[in-house]
Amino acid sequence: MGVSLYLKSMWNLLDMISIMLMIVIVPMHIARVSMDPSTGALAPLIAFEVVFVWFKTFFYALAFEPTGPVVHRVFQITYAVRAWAILLFMNMVSFGSALMVLYQYTFASQDFA
Repeated sequence: MGVSLYLKSMWNLLDMISIMLMIVIVPMHIARVSMDPSTGALAPLIAFEVVFVWFKTFFYALAFEPTGPVVHRVFQITYAVRAWAILLFMNMVSFGSALMVLYQYTFASQDFA
């Protein structure tokens, strides 16, 4: 019961994800694994960690009178526009797929200048 109650909170899940990312990032950074930006996975992991840390600051902002209602309103608005965001993401994926298909039919020897 204790673990399931703990995992129901979004803030606790965010904390767990952030801690797990740090457990993965630190050894990779020390071992210099994936430091090449073109093939490495370290930079995206660090970028996700930075985003999670900034989201964690929202939790602390809830405790203060001036910022608490603002954070609460941001989450209400986010919840209200989630259907629109899903449709936007689906449109972006569909146009991206279409452009990838069209890119297959371009030739490297074409001069556009």
